[in-house]
This record gives sequence, structure tokens and C-alpha cells, in this order.
Amino acid sequence: MTTSDYSVNLCSLSGKTIWSFQLRNGQKSGITSRSYLSDGTQQCIIDALLDALIEARGQLGGSLHVLNAVAKLPLAGINHDVPIS
Repeated sequence: MTTSDYSVNLCSLSGKTIWSFQLRNGQKSGITSRSYLSDGTQQCIIDALLDALIEARGQLGGSLHVLNAVAKLPLAGINHDVPIS
């Protein structure tokens, strides 16, 4: 994999894709819903992605406190189940 082409997908436990981001040949695309901003789902998506980023960073043996300071999001209370309405 090169960093110029990748896809990040967030799925519910039932396997439904609820958010995605792709970078292909320098072109960005993805899926989301405007309703996620008002119903709290967008924050759950951010929390789940942050949790995954922290896990990936930890697998590299990196410092988690630096990542948390940059993200400026709390680490406590992250729920892995992203609600779908």
C-alpha cells in the first residue's frame, strides 16, 4: 500500500458502512450524512476513529499523550458501538 491510495471505512457491528473516506490518485471522496451532525453520530464516528488511531499508534510503540494532545479529544468513555438511527 502506498500512502497515495487508501480507504478508511467505519462500519456498524452489523456490517453496514456508515462513514468512509478514500484517497485515490490524489482525489478525496467518501460517504457520510448531514444528520450525523445533529443526532450525535458524528461525534461517535470521531471517537471510534480516534480509538483506532490510538491503537495503530500504540502498535508502533508511539507516545499516546502526544496523540491525545493533538487530537484534543477525551480518551475516556469511548464506545465502540456507533449508533445508527
